[in-house]
Amino acid sequence: MMMNQMDSDALAGGLCCCCWPLVAGVGYVLGVVFWCLICRKAGWSWALGLVSLIPGIGSLVMFFIVALAEWPIERDLRAAQARAIPPAP
Repeated sequence: MMMNQMDSDALAGGLCCCCWPLVAGVGYVLGVVFWCLICRKAGWSWALGLVSLIPGIGSLVMFFIVALAEWPIERDLRAAQARAIPPAP
């Protein structure tokens, strides 16, 4: 049995409708995983990356947290500089 152009177009359209939610879901999960990894490497709890699960604004909130919050390494550096012995005159 041969398929005509209309049948093949309908089949392709049906497959695309089924595949896009899967692709979007995988992308969403990967985004959350990446935010968790970024938070862990920045010195915060990895669970902070779960904020990105908030629909619509989660990734935007995470962007502002990462950009504007004091990173633990900055806090540690400032503490180490405060304990440092001043140079001799």
